[in-house]
Amino acid sequence: SVLTVQFRSPDPELAERFKYLYIAVLLSYGWLLIRYAAWGRERFPGVGGYVQALIDAAFISILVFATGGIESVFSFMYVLMILLGSLERYMRGALVWALLSSASYPLLVYLQMKGVVSPPGAEEAAIPLARFLRSSGIHFAGFFLTGALSGLLGEDIRKGMERVQDRDEVIRKLETFHKNVI
Repeated sequence: SVLTVQFRSPDPELAERFKYLYIAVLLSYGWLLIRYAAWGRERFPGVGGYVQALIDAAFISILVFATGGIESVFSFMYVLMILLGSLERYMRGALVWALLSSASYPLLVYLQMKGVVSPPGAEEAAIPLARFLRSSGIHFAGFFLTGALSGLLGEDIRKGMERVQDRDEVIRKLETFHKNVI
């Protein structure tokens, strides 16, 4: 949709504003291609899951930066990342992804507050310390609550999968016994 807007209105200033969004999209699709080419649909081995978490956090931070920093409506994407982490690595994954989110968002907003980074199209208004602390605190609490709750659900899913595997093993043994009896 960004390309459609740019082609209909070829404004050089508009292209400059969308530059970071293009970078985020390219990184995202590039990473997905590499990930599925290397591992397919299987889980990442060992440390790979945590590399995935770092890349997810970087991608979402670029997206939040490209869409306005502290004013961005896309900070909820960190929550989706935490939920997916709980499916990938259960409680540990949810808490690792929550920790990364809780570090990434405040760092981005802090850099914006100090003037180190300025999101494209954002006004150069200074962010008061109280607003930074409020926004960071709310996001921090939300990320860790999401991590804890989704981690508990992830653990329930893991335990349910283990019970199903145990029952499948019992059924296979019964089938083998049945074949041997007949």
